Amino acid sequence: MYQEDCALPDTFLQMREAEVLVDVTLIFDHWHVKCHKVILAGMTKFFHSMFVVDMLERNSNEVVMSSIKASTGKLLIDYMYGATIEFTPKNAQDLFIASDMLMLDNLKNRVVDYLCEKADYTNCVSILNLARFHKVDLLAERAKLVLLDYVEEVDEQELDLLKEDDLIDILTTTANYYHEDSFRLVQRWAKSGEKRSNRFCPLMDYVRLKQCRKEFIENVIAADPRMLEGLCYRRLQEVRNTVPPEQFVVGDDDGNMWMCSVGSEQWQLMRRPPARYELCSACIFPLGFIISGGLYDNVYQTHCHAYHAKYNRWDKLPPMTNPRSNHASVYHNNCLYIIGGVDGEYAYVKSFEALDMRTLQWMDLAPTPIRLRDPIVVVESDHIFVLGGYLECDYTPCSRDVCEYFDSKWEVKACSMPEDCDAGAAVCFDKHIYVVGGRNETCMRINPLLDQTWVDLDRPQFNHFYGPALVWDDKIIVCGGDDVDAIEEYSPQDDSWSIWKLKMPKKGCMRFALRIALPL
Repeated sequence: MYQEDCALPDTFLQMREAEVLVDVTLIFDHWHVKCHKVILAGMTKFFHSMFVVDMLERNSNEVVMSSIKASTGKLLIDYMYGATIEFTPKNAQDLFIASDMLMLDNLKNRVVDYLCEKADYTNCVSILNLARFHKVDLLAERAKLVLLDYVEEVDEQELDLLKEDDLIDILTTTANYYHEDSFRLVQRWAKSGEKRSNRFCPLMDYVRLKQCRKEFIENVIAADPRMLEGLCYRRLQEVRNTVPPEQFVVGDDDGNMWMCSVGSEQWQLMRRPPARYELCSACIFPLGFIISGGLYDNVYQTHCHAYHAKYNRWDKLPPMTNPRSNHASVYHNNCLYIIGGVDGEYAYVKSFEALDMRTLQWMDLAPTPIRLRDPIVVVESDHIFVLGGYLECDYTPCSRDVCEYFDSKWEVKACSMPEDCDAGAAVCFDKHIYVVGGRNETCMRINPLLDQTWVDLDRPQFNHFYGPALVWDDKIIVCGGDDVDAIEEYSPQDDSWSIWKLKMPKKGCMRFALRIALPL
């Protein structure tokens, strides 16, 4: 019945502005505007009830809109006369409240969509409170997710607005995948006011500490002094004594993947993701691991899938902007970074892009200084380092450059590697980068943010050509390679190597080796 979205002829707006046949004045704060009752009543049930049903304002020439600001009222009157409203962070919440009051449902839904899109660490709690009061579940859920995603960046003033009942609701309904962020949220909330400080321990009842990573438990949870007192300390000890089951996952050039339970010597072939991934890349993320790109049937791929360890399930992610294989990937600060590789024309690329896992939006970032195939990538103290890889030329030499990405800029460091790392690997351990394996049986380390001097170390026994590496219980593990199925373990404390009893599931070039924890 109500024609909220109809396109009125410009004549009606001109008549209103010229005050022709107007018969009612709306008062918003200090602003008076003359309108036509018939147009207002035809646009929304609110004014229809006011002017058609026997209400007090029916025969009145003035109506005071005391709950709506003048700036908001002007936008709404123009909207009902056919104008387009441009939403901004400053007007959106007021427009939401006013459109709800005036029963402008289409406008209200558009504002909800806008607020969902624009929710961030500066407004997420305000939006949550707004959604709660007006019972808009979609907006409330979005605000809760944003709060958890940006828990360390949320403004103090915003956090002050978060009520304990809403905090508990977030912890119990939204935080299934946000165990560590849930702890950080309680940490910050309990510090945001004197009256909240004694609520820290009771709120731990709603945080699933057992599903946090071991490193997070020791480096963050146990580092909070409040966790060393009374009931909180007993919870901490229980968590420390509960070791979540872990899996060792490896993948080869052909897209095959195997999983082995820690403590077992039995490899099991994993179910592949829906897309085929050969010459792909994979990296760990909090819920499992992410696999991206690759080459299949001579077509370079953009596919990305996330493996959720808890449910043994593959979930599709938005495809990469650029198809590629032989690239590197790393997960850091809620983003999946994709670096280098080979594109659809078999050209080595400088392309550097990132998928924000909070918004599922891809971003093009500053290109790398060098075109590289199979670059080696690690993260140390928020700095992304690219080492080695193959240069684009006829005889495909190895790069020895060390490139650093920090503060949205790339820099080629002066500390180039002293030797080739031909199809080797690298890990970060104790603030050092260790480059290991490869055709040359490399083992060397550097502190890239301090002395920038390479130190030559004891070398592995085997030639781990395309053998990936990872950190495992304060040791560095190098896994198989082109013609070897041995797993070697390096001890940084003793500068010595040993060989695992467990062997790789096959000899051959491997794309990745990962250690994932299965949530309890």
